[in-house]
Amino acid sequence: MSKKLKIAVITQNDEYAIPRNLKLLCESESIKISELIVISSTGSLENKKWLFVSGFGVQQAMKMAVRTVYFKLRSFLASKFRFINKPEWLNLNGLCILYNIPLRAEQDVNCEAVLNRLREKELDVIVSFSAPTIFKTDLLSLPRYGCINLHCSALPSYAGVMPSFWVLLNDEKQAGMSVHLMDSKIDNGSVLAQEVIDISHIDNMFDLIQATKLRGGYLMMDVLNLIYKNNSLPEPIDTSHNKESYFTWPKVDDFKSLVKKGKKLI
Repeated sequence: MSKKLKIAVITQNDEYAIPRNLKLLCESESIKISELIVISSTGSLENKKWLFVSGFGVQQAMKMAVRTVYFKLRSFLASKFRFINKPEWLNLNGLCILYNIPLRAEQDVNCEAVLNRLREKELDVIVSFSAPTIFKTDLLSLPRYGCINLHCSALPSYAGVMPSFWVLLNDEKQAGMSVHLMDSKIDNGSVLAQEVIDISHIDNMFDLIQATKLRGGYLMMDVLNLIYKNNSLPEPIDTSHNKESYFTWPKVDDFKSLVKKGKKLI
């Protein structure tokens, strides 16, 4: 393929790992990002703050708030004072401005208006980074090669919501990242790349999410480069050695159980 791989990225608002994953894509010579869509829905992490406050307690929530302010401040400085020259500090909005990428905020990516807009872009791939919604058939079939998602577990293990939480709660010593072709079921579809890392030294959700999402960003980049190079999807890998499991949103009592084990939010 001589021309660049044309993609759209669908994600949720995030100040931490996702901007750095987006930066990887922005800097690629083989990829053109036609649009970034940020979804705000009931399943978005930013709309689940009460769960974390109730489960981890006010002290941990305040520490997370301080960390968030720090990330927001450095993004503001990098946006306003370009001589600082720290694009890795930028948030999603700042990156879109720097790399001239259209940024859209949507509640429903399956609606006709969004589908029609994306259809006009003649996309090769739609990339999902923690998109807090189900992709329906029309959206899944829209790009040339399909929709590809990063899920931070070794699928089919820990499919579903918040794998970082459940991995910590279950005292796992390893955590995985999977890039898979999306279908009508959550975290289903052919796995195109997968990696497992040691997490025995990690005792908090923030560090675990950072480690898996950032490494997962490179894994996504590897898959996109293969699509660009070969003009086709990579062959699916065998994941039959991984035990199948699925988890939903943890409840407040689940968070409290994690705290009792000495694990933290940050």
